[in-house]
Amino acid sequence: RLLYDYCGFVAHSLFDTMMAAQLLNGTRIGLASLLEQHFGVALAKEGQKANWSKRPLPQKLLDYAALDVAHLPVLRDILRAELARMGRLGWQEQRCRWQIESAQTGFPQSDEHAWRIGRSEKLGPRGLCVLWAVWHWRENAARRLDQPPFKITGNELLFEIASRADAGLPEEAVLAVNLGKRHGRLIASLTEAVRSGLAKDPGTLPRRHRGRDAHWAPLNTRELALQDRLKADRDRVALRLNLDPTLIANRAQLAQIARDPGRLDGILLPWQAGLLRNEPALKRIAGDG
Repeated sequence: RLLYDYCGFVAHSLFDTMMAAQLLNGTRIGLASLLEQHFGVALAKEGQKANWSKRPLPQKLLDYAALDVAHLPVLRDILRAELARMGRLGWQEQRCRWQIESAQTGFPQSDEHAWRIGRSEKLGPRGLCVLWAVWHWRENAARRLDQPPFKITGNELLFEIASRADAGLPEEAVLAVNLGKRHGRLIASLTEAVRSGLAKDPGTLPRRHRGRDAHWAPLNTRELALQDRLKADRDRVALRLNLDPTLIANRAQLAQIARDPGRLDGILLPWQAGLLRNEPALKRIAGDG
């Protein structure tokens, strides 16, 4: 998606090693784990968090990058052969084609609700205001320093700050955090962000207009019952195949199917839809039709 967005690059083929490992029922699915499992190669963990924008790149990072890709062709061949043996190579190919196609849609438009990170629903108005402020502080700091937001700080710290504010702790207690080596550079701007959050009117926070969008409308009683039956079918099939159930359909997809079963083939990939189509929940609907 990044390559397409910046230079219009479209991959002709793709092989996702992590997805392949998941379809093979793997528990350790990251590239580092796969290289260690199949080649006995251990990647240095510090390379994952290194500053790759530094120039010139030090030799240890050049070595890490080379080792990161040196075994990929052989690893692909190993995983392809195993997928073919299990009759799942077509599943992998469908997923990879979908990834190529979805990349051509570019990046999603900015979401005014992106600051609502995990567990934010547990916060009261005061905590939400501070979360809004510190999330935007992190985004601005990342742009200014030309680094990804997670390099500034993780969501966990943002939520901790917001939780302290929500509990009514004084400013100094809310800001008793460790920003690591960047502490001196960023603590002043973070302090200003927290102060602005504490002073913010909760009524000015962006609100979700769920009632105006059918996508956000709650499922009705009939649809909820169908969603439960679909989930039971999915879990039973996943257990039989020894697969992570979400590889077949995640919660959001189950809800979409429950809302409109006729869109099954538009929501899931062919192999996923095929696994659910003849299970009791959807078979019953087809029979009623």
